[in-house]
Amino acid sequence: MIDMGNGEIRKIASGLKGKVPIENLKDSLVVVLCNLKERTLKGWPSHGMLLCASKEDGSIEPLKPPMGSEPGDLVSIGDFPRTPVPELNPKKNPWDDVKNELTVDAFKVAQYKKENPWTTPRGKITVDKLDNSVIS
Repeated sequence: MIDMGNGEIRKIASGLKGKVPIENLKDSLVVVLCNLKERTLKGWPSHGMLLCASKEDGSIEPLKPPMGSEPGDLVSIGDFPRTPVPELNPKKNPWDDVKNELTVDAFKVAQYKKENPWTTPRGKITVDKLDNSVIS
């Protein structure tokens, strides 16, 4: 259960069981991709995607909003405008178009196409350990 801000709580299946201790997630802020339609994962309805940095060796770490962040803070990516398309093609997953361009750089900052940092009004989205990793 993740507090999305504005009183909205979402069920999100993450696949992190056994990879990230629950103590590292409980009462912490995370970055969630929330404009996804509901998807059933292992019999559980999921209403979003908790974003993490990962490496080929299996190490994984949730993306971390900057200090002072609050549930519901919006994430911006570089100078891209926040203008969603009116309707998505139901036969095509937009995640497939961008997932290979989502990385964490050597400074541990989330990036799109290696030059567009992810930010909130309070600063950059980062990780503590997994520099030079991919976002999934």
